[in-house]
Amino acid sequence: MKHSDTEIVSTLRAMLVERLGQDRFDLWLSSCQFTCHSQTLTLITKNAFSAEFVRKHFSPFIQETIVEVLGPQATWAIQVGSNEGNPSAQQTDSARQATANAETSSSESAQKLDDANQKTTPQQRTLFPSEDANPKSAKTGRRFARLDAVVVGDCNRVAVTSAQEIVKNLGSVSPFMVYGPTGVGKTHLLEGIWGAVRQQSRRRRVIYLSAEQFTTYFLQALKGSGLPSFRQKYRALDLFVLDDLQFLSGKHATVVELIHTVDSILRDGGQVVLSADRAPMEMAFLGDEIVTRLSGGLACQMKELDLATMETLVQRMSQRRSLTLSESVIRLIAETLPGDARQVAGAINRIWAHCQAFGSTPTETVVQDILGELTPRRATGLRLMDIERAICSEFAMDAELLRSNRRTRDVSHPRMLAMWLARRHTRAGLAEISEFFGRRSHSTVLSAQNKVDEWVQSGNTLQMATQTLSIREILQRLEAKLKQG
Repeated sequence: MKHSDTEIVSTLRAMLVERLGQDRFDLWLSSCQFTCHSQTLTLITKNAFSAEFVRKHFSPFIQETIVEVLGPQATWAIQVGSNEGNPSAQQTDSARQATANAETSSSESAQKLDDANQKTTPQQRTLFPSEDANPKSAKTGRRFARLDAVVVGDCNRVAVTSAQEIVKNLGSVSPFMVYGPTGVGKTHLLEGIWGAVRQQSRRRRVIYLSAEQFTTYFLQALKGSGLPSFRQKYRALDLFVLDDLQFLSGKHATVVELIHTVDSILRDGGQVVLSADRAPMEMAFLGDEIVTRLSGGLACQMKELDLATMETLVQRMSQRRSLTLSESVIRLIAETLPGDARQVAGAINRIWAHCQAFGSTPTETVVQDILGELTPRRATGLRLMDIERAICSEFAMDAELLRSNRRTRDVSHPRMLAMWLARRHTRAGLAEISEFFGRRSHSTVLSAQNKVDEWVQSGNTLQMATQTLSIREILQRLEAKLKQG
């Protein structure tokens, strides 16, 4: 072995802390003796009760860890602490003692476990074996995306190239942020960065979370008085990857904690990587402090996939399904679907399933029928006047009033919804939208967009012409109306 047994044991313990959380590790494994010989790890516990619990609840995590450190042939065993004279007798005595105490201590142990689970911050995306740069989920088997598998085009070239350079030299440009609409590959890119860095060195401290997970774990730590452990874990990372930053809208305490986390990582020369559905300048709803930090790093836009990139993507996805598609079919799929990788994946899966079921080849006619089922009439080519018409119809008001300077809620709120829809469903610029709706500055449009996002997150309601609905329901109703034309 290249490393000493002491180094190996130290690495194994540190990785188990990462997988299980500090509290559960302290409760069940900190008192265990770790010994390593060749490719076998042995855990020695104080009693049979602990041994059985560890075997029952932690086996997958221990197995994944030893495979990462010791190789695919690694094995592990657990035994109860024994004396040198009579090991079996010591195990028997321990088992008897555990049995005698089990009934009286069961409620206490259960309570400790519940407390530990509440305080634990399980890393859903650090539980994966990294035998290559394509780690696989222990729960679902879903493989994380590889950085070298990103389909590169003019729509994402700057972001992908920057990501590759950052992997080579962590901390050189931090924070690094990618932004753009859904389906353009932001999560794929973040997963690729995470996997590539993990593959470079097992000793690097790297974590990948969604903003929702970060919020959940922070609140668990806050309620369970586990903030010191939480901060020790997240503020001392070599790489911190956070997806869907816009989710933190309205979560002031979490945003403040994130700011301190980012600052700590940056001070130590670590790398922060984030994604969002909009540019930093459009995220004022998170506060000036975080926007300033994002602006001080590198922000790269990922646009909707262009036709050439879509064709390459269709070809790659079809090859994975062992589908042979003609050039005309590939172009048909690329031209019919919007620049959204997820919809392409769904279409390829549907075509594959159809061909399997009917034994047919994916001809243009077959694919056209399938795409017709997957892409009902969509709100393509929407104009600002289309959105204005839908708003006026649903709120029983005329266009002149909607564009007026009136600031009462019955006018200003529908106007903000209109500008939000315009940003989402048209290619109109900020200046064009603000002018169309009678505003003086494009900052009004950004303010409206942020405000509506906050309403959606907070579950706010609004009075329409005939009823009161949540903002989310109103937007869904308006979008359905726009799709109908």
